[in-house]
Amino acid sequence: MERPLAQAFDDSDRVRASLPAAFRHRRCPDLVRIGSEADGGYVVSQGDVRRSEFLLSFGLGDNWSFERGFHALSPVPIHAYDGSVNRKLFYRAAWQALKRRRIDEAVGHLRNYLDFKRFFVSDRVHVRKFVGGQPYLSLDDVVRGVAARKVFVKMDIEGSEYRCLDALVEHQHLLTGVVIEFHDVDLHLDRIVGFMERFRLRLVHVHANNCAPVAAGGIPVALELSFSAQPASGEPWCDYPSPLDRRNTADRPDIVIGYR
Repeated sequence: MERPLAQAFDDSDRVRASLPAAFRHRRCPDLVRIGSEADGGYVVSQGDVRRSEFLLSFGLGDNWSFERGFHALSPVPIHAYDGSVNRKLFYRAAWQALKRRRIDEAVGHLRNYLDFKRFFVSDRVHVRKFVGGQPYLSLDDVVRGVAARKVFVKMDIEGSEYRCLDALVEHQHLLTGVVIEFHDVDLHLDRIVGFMERFRLRLVHVHANNCAPVAAGGIPVALELSFSAQPASGEPWCDYPSPLDRRNTADRPDIVIGYR
């Protein structure tokens, strides 16, 4: 669902990070937060969502709040790929909670499984496979199998995103918007910048995931980047965190991004 502009940040509880100037960009005027108020929610262009004819989602775990919010804004077909999600995932989590005598938590996991079964029906499809190159499905094959010509991509696949960048560039003419969580950014910063230079969709939002640390040199280890097919605006430059941003985890300091 959409989230309003709200949440003040305490400057005393922040960690500072630094990114190359390639990540500096103008504000996109129609950004909304879709999904969870914590990890699992992303900031994207509302116009991109509404123009989309299809959502390809890579990486679910036990959180499909983004997919639910996307469908509320744009009730299009959704194919969500994650080979780790099955009944055992939820039952195992419930059993572990029971062993700790956390009855409410165990019931919550079982209810989450029922919600999963209710949400992924009809043209909202969970595909129990991983995407990201051998031995997984390739992104190229997945995109070629979609008949829609306006596709939005959400990607959080724990490092396999680097195997998908060439395919995103190849199929960028089909994409209305993309949000990617990049992992081990300090090790792959040049690859990310090179991808942005080849990618015609423009950067519209940057968020440092505070579940991961800030590495030596001030580089956030995990970054959520949102891209839009809309033309660039003459809006002011962005500073982060923005009013739409939320901490991925509440028990760690937020991360402030500067540029060099």
